[in-house]
Amino acid sequence: MRRCLITLLGLLMSVQFAQALRGIEPPLDGPLPEAWRIAIARLAVEGDLGPVDALLAKAKFWQVPDAGYGPPKERRAMRVNKPELCVEDRCLILVLNLEGETAKVELLFFAGDDVLGGDFGATVDGIRAVSLEFSSSGYRTDIRETRLGWFIHTEVIPPRPPRQPRNATEGPPVSIIESLRSMSRGDGHRDR
Repeated sequence: MRRCLITLLGLLMSVQFAQALRGIEPPLDGPLPEAWRIAIARLAVEGDLGPVDALLAKAKFWQVPDAGYGPPKERRAMRVNKPELCVEDRCLILVLNLEGETAKVELLFFAGDDVLGGDFGATVDGIRAVSLEFSSSGYRTDIRETRLGWFIHTEVIPPRPPRQPRNATEGPPVSIIESLRSMSRGDGHRDR
């Protein structure tokens, strides 16, 4: 009985931990559902985004999790891959909510197409939020839906400094075994 309780407690703790995990969100595969296709065709005309077939051929879509505030929403993030709507490797992204045959635009921003998704582990000022993070070669944009509305944060990612070559006088790397032997001898360095 005690073993069962300990196992159950461990399982419950791991479930709570899993809620805060983030992972790479691949773009949605397969054909776009017909309801979305109709709604985006209408949006393409209204928003002067060009022919719908060309738009859909190049666009990428991600599922946007619903934070659970208000009635359930079916959302997608759509990256518009048109050169005139891109700056370097950041392109226009629309967060769309499907209402009947209409795609309502909830959010517009420029971002890359490497996406990390999370679940309800994230909070903004103590308010539960669902987040997606879009990365590009120099920027990271985090979007979070909260009970108060959308929270958007973009930051510049500084480039990594180039890796310095090893100093020729240092010699080859030392293995852990050699290092432990050296410490046990008390000489503080390895034989050369």
